[in-house]
Amino acid sequence: MEFYSLLGTGLGIIVLLGGAVMAGLSPGDLVSGSALLLVGGGTAAALLLSFSAQELREAWSLLPMVYRKVEQDLGSLIEEVVRIAEISRKEGVLAIEPHWEAIEDPLFKKATRFVIDGFDAGALKEMIESEISVAYEKDLAAADVLEAAGKSAVRLGFLGAVVGLIPAMKVLADFSKAGPAIAVALLSLVYGFGAAYLILLPAGRKLRSRAAQARVAKEVVKFGVVGIQEGLNPNFLRERLEVFLFADRNAGSLD
Repeated sequence: MEFYSLLGTGLGIIVLLGGAVMAGLSPGDLVSGSALLLVGGGTAAALLLSFSAQELREAWSLLPMVYRKVEQDLGSLIEEVVRIAEISRKEGVLAIEPHWEAIEDPLFKKATRFVIDGFDAGALKEMIESEISVAYEKDLAAADVLEAAGKSAVRLGFLGAVVGLIPAMKVLADFSKAGPAIAVALLSLVYGFGAAYLILLPAGRKLRSRAAQARVAKEVVKFGVVGIQEGLNPNFLRERLEVFLFADRNAGSLD
């Protein structure tokens, strides 16, 4: 599990509850079934209407990535590509065969198999590009769902507040009755904004960044395989691939 993601979620909840307690509220004062139904149920309804069942399933399967520690050593991947390039340049493409099983990156291993088998360079590049595109779009699915949920939660928080104010307006002359009704209405805003800005939108941003980082790694594989097939000098190939180290550090801004 990734420590900082867990810390962020926990800190957000603590800040919300701590702020409420400091304002003189008890945790029980933040509980409202009607507000939860309006915001939570409304957000779920909006997602069901906005996305297909397959998109929602794929998004659900990728949600653990928010809290899962992802180890992506782009430097090691580049060194692996360069090592294979050195073997290919010195001894020929078929000399890669004995080293093929030791290749760790799944996409690089798959592509290198096609290189050994003499696959057409243009067709292989097109295949890798297609795989990059499909994987990236799939990885973005969960981010899209979370961000859509966050935006819906905010809007439904306002809607819940308006709906909750209607009964308060009916008894406005008696503030002893209108006050609690207004408090319940305002809880819809707390739920909507709290869920959106403390959990949903930051989590969506994290998944979008993870998708971009995965895409950078796959781009390294693509350029590496092309370089091996073209017989590029391994040192030049390393220089070419190390450009992606900067892109990996700034992957969150690639979209």
